Formats: sequence, C-alpha cells, structure tokens
Amino acid sequence: MPVCAVWFDASLWFSCSLASRKTRNLLADPRTVMTTDDPRNPIVVEGVGGRVSGPDLLRAVLDAENAKYGTDYGIELLDER
Repeated sequence: MPVCAVWFDASLWFSCSLASRKTRNLLADPRTVMTTDDPRNPIVVEGVGGRVSGPDLLRAVLDAENAKYGTDYGIELLDER
C-alpha cells in the first residue's frame, strides 16, 4: 500500500487512521517492511512498528512530513484517541 513516510529522529515514520487495516495489522503484529517503488534499485526497510501519541512528538513528525511533501496539514488531521 502506498505510504507517505519521513525519516525523523533516526526512524521511519508514517501515519494512518486508527480505523485502517494497516493500523489493525500493526497492532496485531508489529513486524513491518517498507520498500521503495523502484524495482531495479529497491530499498527495503524491515523493523517493528508501533503507535505513537503525544502532541509534541506528533507535531514534530507532522512538521517533518509537511516540509518533505510541501503540505500544510494541521495537528487536527491526526487522530490521537
């Protein structure tokens, strides 16, 4: 599944809805793999994912995503339940 991700604080971060299949899968089994879409020179990152909360950390990651993708999403975009 396509994911917008950003390197931040020595980790690869991405966001998804709490109700998404991706979230449910990660909560059931935190092992994860992310790859680039370049079949000739792929980059594969394997690791363990987890849910992160806290307004300061979420704001910092969102700022990094906004800078990378040229977006201006606000903290209200994130579902912190």
